[in-house]
Amino acid sequence: MIKISDYKNRLVHTILVFCILVFTSTLMAEIYVWYDADSTRNISNVKPDWWTDEMSQMSPQDIVVPVEATPQPGKFVGDNENRKFHKPTCEQIQTLDGFMAIPEHKRVWFASYDEAKAQNYTACTHCKPVKSESED
Repeated sequence: MIKISDYKNRLVHTILVFCILVFTSTLMAEIYVWYDADSTRNISNVKPDWWTDEMSQMSPQDIVVPVEATPQPGKFVGDNENRKFHKPTCEQIQTLDGFMAIPEHKRVWFASYDEAKAQNYTACTHCKPVKSESED
């Protein structure tokens, strides 16, 4: 015959072992932390393509996010699907690994704010592209 106290002890022991297993497996998971150029902190459990072994030993503030090497053909970039235009550095159009999220076949580049507005594109409400004084 099993006493109630024995049952409770077994249950507590089982729960304790389960919690220890979950906790230790969490500690073994790799977490990647870095800051963007605009000081935005990024945390991911997925290793970015550009991450190197040396970066794992560095402080997150010392990790520099790579920038696409291709020159930008304009001052603003638009998405021809949703008809919005952004600054190329806008968080809304960047992936976690620092690349542009708008597929190349949907990108429209504009030399000026007026050019984007003339083609009926709407300014992004996040990065708020504005007409610069040099465009006057």
